[in-house]
Amino acid sequence: MMSRRASHAKQLIEDELLLEAFAGVREKLVLQIETRPLGGDERVDMQLHMALQALRQVRHELERYLSTERMDEFFDDRAGPG
Repeated sequence: MMSRRASHAKQLIEDELLLEAFAGVREKLVLQIETRPLGGDERVDMQLHMALQALRQVRHELERYLSTERMDEFFDDRAGPG
């Protein structure tokens, strides 16, 4: 049986509205990065890249919660009863 954390992570990963929000934020960040002039403010460049990385890390963490749960279930099933 899936833990509450893994179940919630699965719901979030499959939530269409959340996926659209992530995609929209990512698209805006990438557009800002692509249209920045070369030699511009390095602090702004770094902040944009950090925001893009943070967005990716949030998604990765949700996927990790789910995959860790699945691995635990796999090994519990293989170990057999008690």
